[in-house]
Amino acid sequence: MEITDTSCGAESPQMARHLEALAILYKKQDRSEEAESLHRQAVVIQQKLQSQPQSKKLHGASKDRLRRRALQLEELAMSPESPGLARSLNELGVLYYLQDNHEVAEQFFKRALQMRENILSKDHADIAQSLHNLASLYNAQERFSLAASLYERALAIRQKAFPSEHPSVATTVNQLAILYRKQNEYTKAEPLYKQALEIREKSFGASHPSVATALNNLAVLYCKMHKYSSAEPLYQRALKIYEESFGPGHFRVAETLRNLAVLHYDKGDFESAARLYKQCTDIKEQGPSVSRPPSEFGKSEWAGDSRSLYA
Repeated sequence: MEITDTSCGAESPQMARHLEALAILYKKQDRSEEAESLHRQAVVIQQKLQSQPQSKKLHGASKDRLRRRALQLEELAMSPESPGLARSLNELGVLYYLQDNHEVAEQFFKRALQMRENILSKDHADIAQSLHNLASLYNAQERFSLAASLYERALAIRQKAFPSEHPSVATTVNQLAILYRKQNEYTKAEPLYKQALEIREKSFGASHPSVATALNNLAVLYCKMHKYSSAEPLYQRALKIYEESFGPGHFRVAETLRNLAVLHYDKGDFESAARLYKQCTDIKEQGPSVSRPPSEFGKSEWAGDSRSLYA
């Protein structure tokens, strides 16, 4: 089947991306000559686009056009079901997800999941991978109920397939905990944050900065549950790890001090809150070297070192 060029233009950015995606798939199928040909076509289109004035460059395509293009690619990918083909479809899903093309990514993730469920055992790790990736997409779209059920299935499989401290288990545990927190299901999130902490302690040692992040995350959850006496020692331990690992002027030290200030303010200890907040402000005023990264909990929590998608 040929890829027609009527839906989004023969020399559009979308056509270049689709050619590259299909080239990746062909390469995975050992169709090297076809893959190289498609790659060269994509490069030619990209070079022409770069040479055009900005005002003449094509931007975007309608959702219907993108859907048709994805269906064309999927038809091209259709061949006897195999683990290798399912892996390629999953990789294409990741590719489109990273391009913020969630609609097309969803189709590839679903197709990969369906194929894996057809040909693999129900507890195979590859099925968990597809479940996790589709859940991450739904999470990004704020389709939380769908995401939660898929993360739960992925976690159940991974806990059977891998040791408890395996990175794949840790990632799904962390993502599911964050999702429950977003839905204000704190009692479901708590054991998962505890498990994430235990995994990091076993994997990295009790004094690793990753452990401090897990401590901080659990402490924030406890504060949301008004369990201040449980949260404070976790913050204090995280603060000590950050200071010893990065020095007293690091942004993670500043943010942990701020979290402690909020805790004391919420408890009505305004004097301690003011003192801690001033310490935080003094660190932040030192300059951009202590700037704060994006967070998952807004003002208080960092996403840590978890990965959300697997290719």
